Amino acid sequence: MMKKTIRIASIFLLCTVISVAGYSQEKKELSKKLPPIKMLPKIGEKKEIYELPQKFEYKIFDTMGRLVAEGDAEFIDITNYKTGTYFIHYNKKTVKIEKS
Repeated sequence: MMKKTIRIASIFLLCTVISVAGYSQEKKELSKKLPPIKMLPKIGEKKEIYELPQKFEYKIFDTMGRLVAEGDAEFIDITNYKTGTYFIHYNKKTVKIEKS
């Protein structure tokens, strides 16, 4: 009887560890797709976030070719930019965005 109880407890523990490991992996994958917490809007606030395919070094230029910002990120917060057209250069690509 004791061996059967130990075997059942071992199987239960193993199943628990496997399911927790799977949940942890799913959570990691989901968290990679979400912007950092500091970029989430407060109640009543509207945030404008541009998402790059992955973390890249980037430079943002205005229509006059002036450097507006640069950095290394996957999510770029353009909330405080003036209304207009901007160009984000990253990974040898340039993307045109409209800030409203």
